Amino acid sequence: MWLNLISPWFWVLSRNHRTIKLEKSDFYQLQSPQFISQINTFQGEARQKGWGKWGKLTVNKATWLFRDALTQYLESFDFHYLFIEGDLDLKKSTRSTGPIYLSLLPFIVYGFYLNFKKNHYFVSLGILASPVLGIFLKQHYETLSRLPFIIGLTFMAAVGIVSLSCKKGYRSLKVTFIAIFILEFLRFAHYYFLHYPILLQVK
Repeated sequence: MWLNLISPWFWVLSRNHRTIKLEKSDFYQLQSPQFISQINTFQGEARQKGWGKWGKLTVNKATWLFRDALTQYLESFDFHYLFIEGDLDLKKSTRSTGPIYLSLLPFIVYGFYLNFKKNHYFVSLGILASPVLGIFLKQHYETLSRLPFIIGLTFMAAVGIVSLSCKKGYRSLKVTFIAIFILEFLRFAHYYFLHYPILLQVK
């Protein structure tokens, strides 16, 4: 719980929650002129290239929907999005860090390893499936729809941290991880309080 409360996504969304609104136009719409125009353009190119029936099979609403859905799903795992810059919208990210601290990555990996080792597949698979919510929004690298996934990854980090802290020894490794995490938190807090408000005003 405490990891979520000090995570970048929690600070940023708490600060801007009154100004963040999802409009109808933000959601994926199969009948939108933009979507239909995009398909028609690529179908025209397929005909010019002489693809014939193959072009109709590969370029249509179903295949384009699958392509966009897969793209949105895979964006949830993008390293740059999760740990470096975050959401493209300044109201949902300071752009100085992702929604999760980079220093938690080793613990996330370790947490998944422990879950699979203990045959807790449903927890891990549930977390890996949660980014599906992101396919319903048009915005790329959008954070609100990925909150269950982000919270799930933070939970895995907590699992890894608790497990490592309970192990005897590894003192130098523990001290190193704690120091890196504190430094990353302070760096984020510095940017959040001093530079981020200026960026919001400029926007």
